[in-house]
Amino acid sequence: MRPGVQADAVQTADDRRSVQLASSAGLRRRLVWQAESVKVVFDAELWLWEAPRNATWIFVSLPDRESEEIRDLTRGLRRGFGSLRVRAAIGSSTWMTSIFPASRAGYVLPVKRQVRVAEALDVGDMAAVTVELVDFS
Repeated sequence: MRPGVQADAVQTADDRRSVQLASSAGLRRRLVWQAESVKVVFDAELWLWEAPRNATWIFVSLPDRESEEIRDLTRGLRRGFGSLRVRAAIGSSTWMTSIFPASRAGYVLPVKRQVRVAEALDVGDMAAVTVELVDFS
């Protein structure tokens, strides 16, 4: 754990650790380490990125501290555009996708239309998000 990150709760069982990280903004943030599994659980606001050619994309941003941990853990494992394969979940919707490095330090997760419709979400809404790295070793 990085200096300055406060652990609220730690559980250990069968080589699993769960660390609840404190957030100064009061948002839920959690890294879950399990053998070769890395999950990040957080609340985030959906935001719009207007791409060229009239395409629009809706994203959530992963928290900076957890993004930094992911970046440290996955050095050299990135794919095209620096992406990392993930299993994402919002509400009862789960899908396979990738997270991408943001122009600043963190990562962004695209939230596809099917998920936004199923979970009744739109730009500006807050969502409880789970991101799990896949193909990670």
